[in-house]
Amino acid sequence: MSTTTSIVDARWTEVQQLIGRHNESAKVKVDFEAFRTSLQEGQQAFTIESLRALKHEEISGSGVPTTLARAIAEIFRRKDAVAGSVPTELGMSYRSMLGLRYLQYQDPIVLMKNFNPDMPESPVGQQIRRRAKGRPTLVFNADGTLNAEGSALILLELTRDEPARTRFRLGDRTVRVYPVGQGPNQFRLIHPLDGTMLRLDGTGVDDDMPWGILSEDTRATIIIAVQITKELSPDELRKSPMVLAQFFSTVKTSELEALSQMAPKAFLLFEERKAIGSLPPLKQVWNGNGNSKARKVGKGDPAAVL
Repeated sequence: MSTTTSIVDARWTEVQQLIGRHNESAKVKVDFEAFRTSLQEGQQAFTIESLRALKHEEISGSGVPTTLARAIAEIFRRKDAVAGSVPTELGMSYRSMLGLRYLQYQDPIVLMKNFNPDMPESPVGQQIRRRAKGRPTLVFNADGTLNAEGSALILLELTRDEPARTRFRLGDRTVRVYPVGQGPNQFRLIHPLDGTMLRLDGTGVDDDMPWGILSEDTRATIIIAVQITKELSPDELRKSPMVLAQFFSTVKTSELEALSQMAPKAFLLFEERKAIGSLPPLKQVWNGNGNSKARKVGKGDPAAVL
């Protein structure tokens, strides 16, 4: 088999998989073999060059919806010679092979592996919600992270019109199934610079700094320096990634000692407030849809452990 022939075969394999995913949820199914025969005979599209030259209007004329035809055209036009199936991770495919408008043709596992539960209104979140028709499809691990495999299985069941689940077995646990935009109640750390929620791993969404590794006393002091004494300016620190990294590195190395020099007023106020148990909130209650309620966390507080 020549290289050119193998590329053509690989492209048709991808198209067949794409049509298969389309047929899982479409009311009007597409017969892949009939479509390929129609396209090859009607457009004389047998070589990779002739397939790349096809317009999506010519492809849709062989019996596929316009949106699907556009996705197929993208597959034919791709210049690489990689054989096999479409990617298992979205990543750059947002801007390359399929793009945002073709999320509807991605496998459930691909969607779930690229879904951030903190962003239910993202294109991926909207696509999952649409396929599930608003029904519960998300399951979470014990640490609060999304279980992509279990969630994908439930989504596949829903696209096949199987009964919706309210519970799902994960290992030795039976967990609740949530719709997009909801999740298990849990506590999330507050970003000391701007009050937003940190990721589950304790890093900032916008700056990727691991704020969660800092002690509670240090984070409380930074919050006081930003919000009350105004000795630290988030805008100034974030003007340059290097400036922010240097600030974080300095604080991480000596924590309260460094802050006592950078923000002496905040450090003194921290000691006063700690003595009377009046430190600012360090965590928020998170329910998976962005709604949160700030809460103070002190020694022995059950919320002190995520």
